[in-house]
Amino acid sequence: MRKRSFVALLLSVCLLASCSAVPKTGSGKKDKKTVDYDELRAKEGTMFYMGTYSCCIQYEGENEWTSYSFVVEWNGHVTRRVNYQVTDTLYYEADLNDKDYEKLYEFSERCLKKDPFRNYSEEVCDGQKWWFDYYYSEDEEPFEIYDGYCYNEDELNEIIDMMRSYFPQIEYIPYPVEEIVTVDEFKGWYGLADGEIDDEYIEDFIFFWQVKPRDMQSNDYKSVLADLIANENFEQLGYSMDYNQMCSREITDENRSTLNYTLIDACWIYMTLDIPVPDTTDIDEVTMLVDFRKNRVYFDVDANNYQNSGKCVELTDDVRDMLIGKFSWYVDDEEYEDSSLRDCYYEIYIYNSQFGTMDYGYIDINNFSYYRLDKDFDAYWQTIYEMSFGEEYVPSVDEAE
Repeated sequence: MRKRSFVALLLSVCLLASCSAVPKTGSGKKDKKTVDYDELRAKEGTMFYMGTYSCCIQYEGENEWTSYSFVVEWNGHVTRRVNYQVTDTLYYEADLNDKDYEKLYEFSERCLKKDPFRNYSEEVCDGQKWWFDYYYSEDEEPFEIYDGYCYNEDELNEIIDMMRSYFPQIEYIPYPVEEIVTVDEFKGWYGLADGEIDDEYIEDFIFFWQVKPRDMQSNDYKSVLADLIANENFEQLGYSMDYNQMCSREITDENRSTLNYTLIDACWIYMTLDIPVPDTTDIDEVTMLVDFRKNRVYFDVDANNYQNSGKCVELTDDVRDMLIGKFSWYVDDEEYEDSSLRDCYYEIYIYNSQFGTMDYGYIDINNFSYYRLDKDFDAYWQTIYEMSFGEEYVPSVDEAE
């Protein structure tokens, strides 16, 4: 039998002593330091700031949001501020639950220690940029976690989604419109006698220039209007459809809800069509304008001054209902399957309809195609024509032939 040496015995005793000194935690490792969240919530001041601003085009006269932010205090209270182009900032408040509070704190601490987004960036033309700041110490400047686009960064988007979940979606706030002046107010301010300038010219000038009471204090609109009439600059009174289209901005979202909203707010509908005359090589250029503000329908429209159009009648309620209520039913891509009907319009059929709104926006609905006829739209505009002028539309033929 082998005997253990004195040195081996001494080593065994030392090893036993060192093992007995380790705390019994089950794994033999030291406990992870825990965070006292109650103590954190007792602190005062700002803990975290997150904000965004829109890089999209902002149109004058609209009141879309320009920026909004979330300010989180150490006690977990959150304030969302929404800034608008015109109206005052709106404030919304909430309180983080324990789970989200811990998530936000751990995210901020990790970013402070490791700076994971230091070299991160995204190339984006427009949209929303975000910036994130952690106020880790009241004696130091806040630590910038990130500043820029982050559409493809999952962790940052998790924080954004978490903060957004406490608040309703940002609503569009209508611009607090200052009413334009009336014809009588305009005439009274400038001392215009009845008949000195036609009331219709005055009314159209006021609408096209959106004349407010404060505007008349610093502008001699009487002289401006008189010069426009004398020089026949009728595009500045809104009579030129070419000019109206040029001055308007296109509403590109053409889904059904946007279209219906635009129709309800429509100021005018301008239709231009190139229609082949059956059994000839002629193209009949059809133009029709519906002016909702003046309740008139024009046909054979003079694009430079629609008051000189070939036909003009009053817009009736049934035509108005047909125009606004049923337009979306008639925008279709179905072609004529009957070849004889197709051959009647044998070469080209083009329509272009623009729906202008009161705030100079428009939706453009068109069809440019050879050997094709949108039969629903064809029925739609011809119904409008017949209801307005009391007769069916007949393509005109060149008398020279």
